Amino acid sequence: MNIWYFSDNKPGHENQILGLIDQLKYHVTIQADRINCADYPHAFTSWLLKRHPKEINYATPSLIIGAGHRTHWPVIAASRITGAKSLILMTPSLPLWMFDYVVAPEHDHLAPNSKCFISMGALNRMKAATKQADLGLILLGGESKHFIWDDKSIIQQIHHLVTKTPHIKWKITTSRRTPKSFCHQLENLLENLKEEFYQIDELVFADQCPKGWLQQQMSCASISWSTPDSVNMIYESLTANCWVGIFSLDSKNTSVSDSILSMIDKQKINSFSYDSVAYQGATQEQMFNEAERCARWLMASLPKEVICD
Repeated sequence: MNIWYFSDNKPGHENQILGLIDQLKYHVTIQADRINCADYPHAFTSWLLKRHPKEINYATPSLIIGAGHRTHWPVIAASRITGAKSLILMTPSLPLWMFDYVVAPEHDHLAPNSKCFISMGALNRMKAATKQADLGLILLGGESKHFIWDDKSIIQQIHHLVTKTPHIKWKITTSRRTPKSFCHQLENLLENLKEEFYQIDELVFADQCPKGWLQQQMSCASISWSTPDSVNMIYESLTANCWVGIFSLDSKNTSVSDSILSMIDKQKINSFSYDSVAYQGATQEQMFNEAERCARWLMASLPKEVICD
């Protein structure tokens, strides 16, 4: 099956597309070609004229995929011109009927049907490797639209977690949203914990994180704790088959924060509690892989002539 996918050069969006393509390859032979949205200008005009803005020297596709607002019109235009089926990841800003298939996160509250797949979180490319029982990750976010960040509270929770798990070697990383004030407090905390002989294996700030480092650590870690605003990290940790916990922050009562809290109710992830001692790393009993589940849905939904093309 020949696939074109449009990229807006945002790593998170491309990660979703490639996660799905990776899983489709387990079902059918795939030839996937990437088209930069910048190389497909005036997509609305292309749709009207039914003509690509420039020559595209790829095999005619049977499926065209996009993720992110900038990919919407290129996907629609290329689909009309080539006759390929269109698939958009994440709820589009354009009407749903303009696409053949849509993959939407459950917090957008769309109804599932043969044209719409509802996912728990964003699709991703994570794969589990052999787990190291004594390796744990602490993944820290920052200010967000969905939770109220609290430097002091997160510092206290990290201190409690590390002191209650002396058998775990912790690797800690931040995000671009992590406040500088918090980073200074974190460095001081970790220095004190090291002096008390707790196992702080590594601290990697977001601007110093090597490409692929986090995914490599996540695939091997047995346990992962995240701040609840780090939504993608939570779902990637689940896909990597980590035991996943989230630190406590007050919610801003958005659909995204509600979806994270509902994952606790579904016992997919674990909440922080000073009274709890359930910090032992353990792999999930049931594998979590939304890209794989989406690929199976798509293979069942696509016409046979598209799959065999």
